[in-house]
Amino acid sequence: MKFKGKLTAVLLIAFAVMIAATSMIGYFNARNILEEGVYADGEAEAESLVQYIEAWLGQKVASVATLAGIVEDPFIMDRLLEETLESDYLKPTGFDEDMVHYYLGFVDGTFITGSGWVPPEDYDMTHRLWYMEAKQTGKPSVTEVYQDLNTDQYMVSATAPFYDSNQQFTGAAVSDIYLDTLTQTIAEVEIGESGYGFLVSQDGTVLTHPSEELINTNFNDHSFFDTIYQEAVEKERGVQHYREGGMNKILFHQKVASTGWVLGVVLDEDEVYQPLISLRNQYMLIGGLGMLLVILLSVGIAQKTVAPIKHISQAMDRLAQYDLTENQAHANDSFQNRTDEIGDMTRSLITLQENFAKLVKDIKGHSQQLATSAEELTATSQQSSTASQEVAKTIEEIAKGATDQAQNVETAVQNVTEMENSLTQNKEYVLSVKNITEEIQQQKDKGIDVMDKLSATMDRSGQLIGVMSEAVQSNQASADKIDNASSMIQAIADQTNLLALNAAIEAARAGEQGRGFAVVAEEIRKLAEESNTFTGEIKGIIEELKEKSQTAVQAMGEINEALSIERVSKDETETQFSNIADAVEKAGILVEKLTASSNTIETNKDHLVQIMENLSAISEENAAGTEEASASVEEQTASMEEISSATEVLSDMAAKMDTAMWVFKL
Repeated sequence: MKFKGKLTAVLLIAFAVMIAATSMIGYFNARNILEEGVYADGEAEAESLVQYIEAWLGQKVASVATLAGIVEDPFIMDRLLEETLESDYLKPTGFDEDMVHYYLGFVDGTFITGSGWVPPEDYDMTHRLWYMEAKQTGKPSVTEVYQDLNTDQYMVSATAPFYDSNQQFTGAAVSDIYLDTLTQTIAEVEIGESGYGFLVSQDGTVLTHPSEELINTNFNDHSFFDTIYQEAVEKERGVQHYREGGMNKILFHQKVASTGWVLGVVLDEDEVYQPLISLRNQYMLIGGLGMLLVILLSVGIAQKTVAPIKHISQAMDRLAQYDLTENQAHANDSFQNRTDEIGDMTRSLITLQENFAKLVKDIKGHSQQLATSAEELTATSQQSSTASQEVAKTIEEIAKGATDQAQNVETAVQNVTEMENSLTQNKEYVLSVKNITEEIQQQKDKGIDVMDKLSATMDRSGQLIGVMSEAVQSNQASADKIDNASSMIQAIADQTNLLALNAAIEAARAGEQGRGFAVVAEEIRKLAEESNTFTGEIKGIIEELKEKSQTAVQAMGEINEALSIERVSKDETETQFSNIADAVEKAGILVEKLTASSNTIETNKDHLVQIMENLSAISEENAAGTEEASASVEEQTASMEEISSATEVLSDMAAKMDTAMWVFKL
């Protein structure tokens, strides 16, 4: 595609993107604004209808509640039961055509109605929905929707409880209400051209709907409406989108709080978004006209821009054909005075042509000089090549010597490294000896502590043995005293026994009068004999105690001798510990000296290794340097040969260049 077509396409695409972006932003903004308005109107319409239903039912319930309040008056209650005021209170007044009639049900089964209807005998009002709801809730309310048996019309019953003076439930006031007015009002709701409202009871019965076939049916029986109705029942209010009859619909639903009914307002999406369709068409028309205008403008701009570019392109073609004449340069004078980019390009082209012509002239002038210099350079390069070969041979010999030196230094470094390993191992051995010496020192200190404790214990044992020896000797002395006392007691017992015997003899002589004294004398004799017996036992015990005390004294003497021997051994052991301590201390001093010597050797070794490594590095650097120098000389020799060849080629090229310069037209 040529520049003119590209420029037109770029302008067209840029404008198209701008128009499309503007149109889309405007369209979606308008759509959002429209949707907000539609949602607000739909929700407001649903809210308005729900308020109408609440007010409509509230009016009916209030009327029944008023009747219940009147009935609570005792006088009126009595009159009603007498059926005298039935026509005044229970008949419709005529101002509310939706309310059929009033009736009252009492707890005792009494049923009064203003229509004159007489219930059958099996009629039980206590099981009627209106009665049960009034009794259970205790407040005015509305029953669920039901159909009248006679007219098939949908109705509800407004019911309110009434009470006696003790606040006991007495009965319920009720009025049947037709829903025709309510359903007709909702059916007549018009929202736009196709919008409508509908009402569904708490059990799903459709009370009013534009589709006649749906009225009096249950939403739950229609699979299409079942999902919609379920969501409407679960939420107090909401918005749903669905498709019905090939058309997209918007449903605004809201619950009637007092009855649980669902009020729905339906709008047609096509009708709602009709203004957007018109807006979209307007955007499309404006965009089409704008595109046409852009095409015309872009073609004109491209034509004006391409003309000088085409002229410059032709001038470039002539330059490509080696035409550097002055006539060619003056052909672009018509555009070089322009102040835009075209003028800049034209002036640059003229400058290029003039500089190119000058360059060709200079090249022609220098080509001969280049040929002469090339010949001289060839001769010089050949001489340099010969000298470089001689230098390379000398450098090769130097490199060999440097390599041998590097190998010798490397061997020395390895030997020093092995010595370093041996020193490290010796240092570890010395450290182990030092640790063992310190451990021996600690054990020696612990042994001395133990010997000190043993000495103290032996001293204490000697003291205790002395105390025990004194106690045993004291016990032996006490035993001797007890033995003496026992001998005295035995002598006294023998004397007592003798006296008792004499007393018995004297009592026998006295006859009957001395019988009691004889008995006492016999008892004394027995006691004396028992004392004598116990004294003998005490003597045996004392003799045994003396023998054991003597044995204990001998054992304690032996213990004292053993303690004396132990004290001597303890003193000798302490002397040995002191000798060990001195030897350990001397060994520790030697270990410290050996450690210091090892550290000194290791320090000197580190310096030696550093020197050897530096020497090895220098040798390697020298070898590498000589190799690099040799390589450089070889490269230089090769370069000289290449220069020689290149100068020959250069000389040939200079001749060809001189010939080529004559192609240009100056």
